[in-house]
Amino acid sequence: MKFFISTIALSFFLNSQIIYAQHSQKKSLNDPVGEGLLHVDKMQNVQLYKSEDISKAFDTIRIVRVNEGKKKGSFEFQSNTLKDSLDPFRMTGGSSEEEGKELVNSGLGPGSPALAFRVIRHNDSLYEVVISEKGNITAVVKRDKNLVFESWEHYLMRLAAIDGLNDDISRIIFDKPGGKRVKVNTPYAIQIVEVRGFWVQVAIKTTVLGWVKWRDDNKLLIIPIEQILE
Repeated sequence: MKFFISTIALSFFLNSQIIYAQHSQKKSLNDPVGEGLLHVDKMQNVQLYKSEDISKAFDTIRIVRVNEGKKKGSFEFQSNTLKDSLDPFRMTGGSSEEEGKELVNSGLGPGSPALAFRVIRHNDSLYEVVISEKGNITAVVKRDKNLVFESWEHYLMRLAAIDGLNDDISRIIFDKPGGKRVKVNTPYAIQIVEVRGFWVQVAIKTTVLGWVKWRDDNKLLIIPIEQILE
């Protein structure tokens, strides 16, 4: 009976911690899109804090290399508290050894693991990042040499291409920021050649097409494409 009661108590404690973590971090953000991205440069664990004033992490994202099975060679992302609520800007375990060999044989390279968060704000000691895109939940990550901040402008300029989020990209191109829509025939992928505030100038190779609004006050309006496999 004592074991039964303690199991219930433990379950209640863990559930309450999850709920508390979610509700304590969910908030109305001044700039929901944020300042840029935070990349985990090396596949190391990431500790999450509820605020900058708290010294004890409420959860840790454990990045574990898979050592057996079909996924051998890829990485998994685990956490005790967030679990399935973990939903950052980008999270991919990369190619397994088997997948990597197939890609190399086809003339391509294996996919690399990646973990990146949107940064709402940062200072000399920490980053406030979005750990759940669906739930709009944030947490604090302390600065570390293996964490790399990238501004939106830098990220946008290095993208291989962009696509429209909710519409065909050719229908949302304007002659200038805030100007008139222009009709152009575009392929699937168009590139960014300039960033100006909420707008980006796009082109196909050296042919400029016009301007696209990449964000508004609350969200991204484009789908970023970091790599194109041909």
